[in-house]
Amino acid sequence: MAAETRSSVFLTLIVYASEPDFIKRRHVGIDFDFEDINRWEFYHIQGEPTKFGIENRSQYNPYRSANFAKSVKVGHLRAQVTRSELKSNIYNSVQPDNWEENCQIWAGRVLETLSDQGYLAAGDVAAAIDGMAEAVAEATEEDQAE
Repeated sequence: MAAETRSSVFLTLIVYASEPDFIKRRHVGIDFDFEDINRWEFYHIQGEPTKFGIENRSQYNPYRSANFAKSVKVGHLRAQVTRSELKSNIYNSVQPDNWEENCQIWAGRVLETLSDQGYLAAGDVAAAIDGMAEAVAEATEEDQAE
């Protein structure tokens, strides 16, 4: 079996509108663009509180979703990786805390973990998390929430 190809990877946070479109209901995932091999891997958590699980969607284009709201550029990983190395890292290092977090917090924790591991600059992570918070705060029905 041939070895997997290492690739430069660009990360983008993807924010989706919800129905109704409230801040706490906006969904966030991370798009990993493997630039050298023309592949995309999208990671997010799904489920319900206390039962979240990680889902990986290969070759998924989040920009085509009817619920796509905004993208927030994060930056390039500082080292080339294979798809399986990234998947293993996410599944082994950043399992959702089913009692304390939602998809927004989990996506931020993935970025912080990648920064702690030396893959992302701390400044890029901070800017991306701020951008995600701004995108989430753009929820259209928030002022009508209870």
